Amino acid sequence: ARVEVDGRVVASTGPGLVAFVAVESGDGADEAMRLARRLVEVRLMGDGHGRMAQSLLEAGGELLLVSNLTVAGQLRKGRRLDLSRAAGFEAARQVFDELVRAARALGARVQVGSFGAMMRVTVVNDGPVTVVVEEPPGARTSGGASGALRLDGPAPAGYNGPGARG
Repeated sequence: ARVEVDGRVVASTGPGLVAFVAVESGDGADEAMRLARRLVEVRLMGDGHGRMAQSLLEAGGELLLVSNLTVAGQLRKGRRLDLSRAAGFEAARQVFDELVRAARALGARVQVGSFGAMMRVTVVNDGPVTVVVEEPPGARTSGGASGALRLDGPAPAGYNGPGARG
């Protein structure tokens, strides 16, 4: 994956995960740490036997974190994207920066896009495997709406679709 801003590459990774992250009102350090753990521990990486059985750390993959306000958007009514769940710029930046610190503290090799910039993100989705991670209502400790995250990463060779078991 690669992130460009104004024609200049600001981040790039090899095999691993790309996370498009939106910070929502009420998110804080607890949500950042919980999300960091999920990113580095979720078993989405191939194990060499056609199964998604390894975490990012076990597979030695990289993590590219890309701030993306529109992940918090809703299209439940009308024709305009409702971004009312999104946190304000400064609050979102603080939580996003905490996510970066937490993922690195857990041992992940992390690359980061340019927060708030118009980014061109190029992803080779080897699979494809795309997962939306949301905290269920009531699971959050600091209130607010449930958060969403998109993880795009490689499917292992021979993967046979959702729920496949090896």
